Amino acid sequence: MDWKKRLAEVDIILVSGGNTFYLLDQMRKSGFDIWLKENINTKVYVGISAGTIIITPSIAIASIDGGDVNLPGLTDLTGVGLVDFEISPHAPEHVSHASNEEYKKTSKNPLYQIDDQTAIKVVDGAIEVISEGKWSKI
Repeated sequence: MDWKKRLAEVDIILVSGGNTFYLLDQMRKSGFDIWLKENINTKVYVGISAGTIIITPSIAIASIDGGDVNLPGLTDLTGVGLVDFEISPHAPEHVSHASNEEYKKTSKNPLYQIDDQTAIKVVDGAIEVISEGKWSKI
């Protein structure tokens, strides 16, 4: 079955973790990134780990603190851009706050560093952080 036809039938799109660079590369090659932008107003998007990073303006943060390796050799690290901020998941479990602070010096976008007990909900541009853990915006 054609993936576009199948996804047209669902209300929720869940994109999980893995290697952020590989995920974005495959999204581009399949056209999923374009399809997602064209259909986001009729879907609920749920991203986990790499699935959150790829919807931001840039995926460069994915490699800090020994994170993801740029396996496909991407030179364009532009994310899908569904939101106008960046996300550093697993902070401080796997990514230090110090590394996020250092990375933020290279980015003009707001950065949310969130732990594994935190989610970010965006509806019509309104941002709500839902957390039982620790998070911050820098």
